[in-house]
Amino acid sequence: EVILEEHSIYRLQFDDEQEFKEWEEQGCCVSDLNYQNIVFQKSNLIPFLSAIENVQVVGELIGRPPSLARRRAMELLEALGVGPRAFNMPTQLSGGEQQRVTVARALANRPSLILADEPTAALDSKRGRQVMELFRDVAHEHGTGVIVVTHDHRALDVFDTVYEMEDGMLKPAAHEQVAET
Repeated sequence: EVILEEHSIYRLQFDDEQEFKEWEEQGCCVSDLNYQNIVFQKSNLIPFLSAIENVQVVGELIGRPPSLARRRAMELLEALGVGPRAFNMPTQLSGGEQQRVTVARALANRPSLILADEPTAALDSKRGRQVMELFRDVAHEHGTGVIVVTHDHRALDVFDTVYEMEDGMLKPAAHEQVAET
């Protein structure tokens, strides 16, 4: 379980629009949206919002005008290959498409830090690499810190620094590969 501002963000789910409005009115975690975003293993998309609305809402929560938030949302969805599905509801998307919408949502506010827990778990190798490369590009171009926890070794060469956890201890990877820039 992950706790942020005394709220469990691991279990953060909205079953209906009223629950979401109550959460939004409380201002829960909104101030942190400018600085950090989290990509969970499970997509945690808001079920009553379309893919584009799930991404757009982040921009609106930080005060971006709806038209700009929507434009940014569509740019990200297209970059991740789900632009044609932008107006579908989460239940109409495959697991991989849902995960890519989640990645787009994490990037929507241009945060200074992205935490990603197994972001490629629901993706094929091509899409998984695309997501990892997008994280790298965001880090290099915008100075965003990106921390990815993964068991997927196929894309480790994308990252500048790789650590591994062994027996509860974090240490530099034995065969660390540094991405070419």
